[in-house]
Amino acid sequence: MPSNDEICAKTRDLLQALETHPEFHRENPPMSNSCLFFLWDFVKKTCDEYVSNSANDEEKFQDVYSRDFMALKIIQDANMAMMLGRSPPPVWGDQVNQAAAALDQAMKH
Repeated sequence: MPSNDEICAKTRDLLQALETHPEFHRENPPMSNSCLFFLWDFVKKTCDEYVSNSANDEEKFQDVYSRDFMALKIIQDANMAMMLGRSPPPVWGDQVNQAAAALDQAMKH
């Protein structure tokens, strides 16, 4: 089973990567590419509502794991990403792809 702490840290890293994406508008996130915005919102809620409260709560950690799995599928599959917004997904870029790969690796250990 993967380490809760490691997965939570990688979830935060993914959030940071999404926030530094060139198409993300930090001052006004809804003005971002809609797919990017909705994925950012999903990962941010994962961090805000689950990651910070999951340290000693296995049920909340399972929610983190499930939500992270969905976020990874959205990044890896353009068809899944299209369900999130009116615009096609952006080119995720190296930083998002590397953060997603690190999270995926952490979830597999």
